[in-house]
Parts: sequence; structure tokens; C-alpha cells
Amino acid sequence: MRIATLLLTLLSIVLVSTANARNNHTCGIEQGKPLTNHYGPFDYNNPAHAIKFPVVLKRHFTDEIRLLTSYKAEGDLDYTLRAIPNFLPALESMARLQQRWKRNNEVHQGYYTAECYFERAIYFAPRDINVRYLYAVYLHQSGNYKKAETFYHQVLNVDNRHIEANYNLALMLLETGDFDNALHHAKIAYEGNFPLTGLKNKLIKLGLWQ
Repeated sequence: MRIATLLLTLLSIVLVSTANARNNHTCGIEQGKPLTNHYGPFDYNNPAHAIKFPVVLKRHFTDEIRLLTSYKAEGDLDYTLRAIPNFLPALESMARLQQRWKRNNEVHQGYYTAECYFERAIYFAPRDINVRYLYAVYLHQSGNYKKAETFYHQVLNVDNRHIEANYNLALMLLETGDFDNALHHAKIAYEGNFPLTGLKNKLIKLGLWQ
């Protein structure tokens, strides 16, 4: 019994040590070298990789994990995003989890930050503008406007009619007082039939929308 307990304790120490070894300065990225993982990593946009996804998602991205109602959400999201770095639903859940911690003034150590998972996804799939867009939204919501603007523009450099990027960038520019550029991006969003009227109402209130 004592031996079994000791083995479990040692195993826990190994697991914690491995998790704490994650480097949030480099995000586990070595420039010029591919990301590595014991399973994958796989590109969610590559149809040839699709056969590999169920092994990860059925066990590590259940509804409880996605909705963050599981006590082990962080560990399962970490596993999912190391196996499939550009899996958008898991990135979105990880972003919401970290934002919840910030609101509650919680400190969590042992895994990558949400920023790192986004940086890893971009490094892994640099042409996936959906990752860049989601990262821009996360940075925007976190108050990092300067970096958010950079990523919104990276999306728009590829697709300048991207209505969600134009809409959210316009909202952010209104917050920072850049009214001319906010109006410019708002017009593009509404020309693309963006359905929400909140931005337009703000512009009307400011006397900017005609």
C-alpha cells in the first residue's frame, strides 16, 4: 500500500514538473523547427489529418470541456491544442478560461497561457487567418488594443472585406477615439450585411453615421 502511494506521489510530481516546464516566454516554439507532440500535431484544415481528430476530441474536447464546466478543463484543452494547435473551438474555450481567471484574480501555473496557444497555432498554421482573427478578438477583449489592431490588420491584409474583422476593429477604434478609421471599417462591415446594429447605433449617437 505504501509503495503504491509512493508511486502515485512520484507520478504526480513528474506530471507537475513536466507541466511547469512549459516556457511561456518562448511558448515552446523553436524558430525554424516544427512543433512536436507525442500525438500529432495535426492541422485542423488539412482533410488528410481528419481521421486523427476523433482520438483527441472524443476524450479531450467533450461538451463539459468546451463549456468549461469540467474541473479538468485546462489539462484537456492543453492536450487538445498540443495535438491540434489550430482547432478554433478549443482556442476559443482556452481564451474564455483565461479571461475568467483574470476576472476572478486567479493565478494558474503549469500550462501555457492563452496567448501562447494562439502564438503556437499561428506558428503552426501561418496561413490560417481564422486563428489570427480569433487572437485579435481575444487581445481586444483583454484590453491589448495595440497588438489586437496588428492582428486585425493581418486578417484584413488577406481579406479586406472580412466583415467580422472590420466590425470588431471599428468597435475597438471607437474605444480609442480613432473615429475616422472606425467609420471606414464600419462601412465595410455593413456593406457586407453584418447583422448587428450596435456599432451603427454608436456612430449615429456620435453624429458620425450618415
